[in-house]
Amino acid sequence: MFRARAPPAAHGIRTLRPPIGPVGPLRILSRGIAGWGAGLIESRQRLWSRLDPDIFTSMGEYRAGVLDRVFSAVSDPTRRAILARLADADARVTDVARTLPISLNSTSKHIRVLEAAGLVQRRVRGREHILTLDAAPLAEAADWIDHYRTFWSQQLASLDAFVTARDDGARSS
Repeated sequence: MFRARAPPAAHGIRTLRPPIGPVGPLRILSRGIAGWGAGLIESRQRLWSRLDPDIFTSMGEYRAGVLDRVFSAVSDPTRRAILARLADADARVTDVARTLPISLNSTSKHIRVLEAAGLVQRRVRGREHILTLDAAPLAEAADWIDHYRTFWSQQLASLDAFVTARDDGARSS
């Protein structure tokens, strides 16, 4: 039977000796895992409580969460097909699922993503679930895209003017 010598008890560490087998000493923390985790959480809370909240500013006038969900929702071709179908008229979930090459369960998951993005509204009438397109979040995304389209149009116009002026200057000399 293997018996390890007991090291001096320091810093709250104690040694357990297994009664059978050549395992060696096992060390456990006398404070336990919960004690250490609570200490880390407390120190993290103290650190964040000292930070000045004024140093964190919004980087744009658009709500990032809405835009993120909208762009994520329209990134999938199946969800874009659902939106195209609902742009024509309101439809039941089963009617939308019938036109897609995936199962009803998969269609329902895609619809939930669209609902979370605010692009689709669901009304329940008895056993029927009627879907309606809500284009307001798409309009916000379009505004965001138009802002950057204007920026890049101006940048390209400036580049064109610079290159044209340089070419005209090179030809005249």
